[in-house]
Amino acid sequence: MYELRIALRHISALRRLTFFAVFAVALAIAVIVVLMSLMSGFTDELISSTVENSPHIVVSSSDKREDYVYFYNHYSEQISMIDGVVAVSPVLTGQAAISYRDKAEGMDLNGIDPVAQDNVMQISGDMV
Repeated sequence: MYELRIALRHISALRRLTFFAVFAVALAIAVIVVLMSLMSGFTDELISSTVENSPHIVVSSSDKREDYVYFYNHYSEQISMIDGVVAVSPVLTGQAAISYRDKAEGMDLNGIDPVAQDNVMQISGDMV
């Protein structure tokens, strides 16, 4: 009880300092709460935009000389018949060069079937 009386005497004697100390602690806690909720929302958005919208299985050629799979329609049908498969979309990727007048730029080229790709990655809202 003696310690409580001493603490109350110091708090009541230095009211302005006590107010600033309590205000600083409350402000720090508010900042921490806001930043933690921002990070949580950012993490959820990052996961939904990267992991959820990317294919979970990628089938590619095992032959080192070939960059693409022959008869992809046949394989797409076989893969889509497997239990648990939601959508299948063939994609052709490669590198290309694009030039205009005297300037040339390298680029990555992705060929897709828009209807099948929309089932996998929900891209219809981003396409024109």
